[in-house]
Amino acid sequence: MAFEPENLMKASTEVFWYIDDCKVPEDIKPFYAVDNIKSALNKNGYCGRLTITVYGDYESQKNTFKVLRYAGVDIVNRPAGNKDERVAEIIVDVFSWAMNRLGESNLMIISEDFSGVSAFVRAIQKLHYARRCNILLAQPQFASGPILNVIGNQWLWTSLAAGGDPEPKRRYKFPLT
Repeated sequence: MAFEPENLMKASTEVFWYIDDCKVPEDIKPFYAVDNIKSALNKNGYCGRLTITVYGDYESQKNTFKVLRYAGVDIVNRPAGNKDERVAEIIVDVFSWAMNRLGESNLMIISEDFSGVSAFVRAIQKLHYARRCNILLAQPQFASGPILNVIGNQWLWTSLAAGGDPEPKRRYKFPLT
């Protein structure tokens, strides 16, 4: 499904950031990481309303969370669980958000690579096709597999945190059986 670029430029962008997976790099202050995310999205045409929600263990990163809250970021205290629990949390929270909005929108997930988790991939595909979400990812490493076919842009986390550009788009070719 193709999205109209001019619609995406004006569309809102919702960022779900799992900070225990993608910590603020040591050479970047948390306030600047938020500014850099905003800047990277803006310079790549995502200029609508932006909301960033950070999930993580508040007790382990109190100072970072205080700075992020001051920077206008919403904070959700979620102690790190196992991967299956976190995937379920992402799916529930993202679908709750998706059901409460109209029209095209941009959804960015900053987390570890869940592209090998079939429940996550199916959820992202449904959001893309059924709810008209342009999917953006930022991860410590690149996603792979079928999820590539529904991603609008993908950043390495360290690049996004520094305000960098997304990687060139790649497509997944299903193996012939």
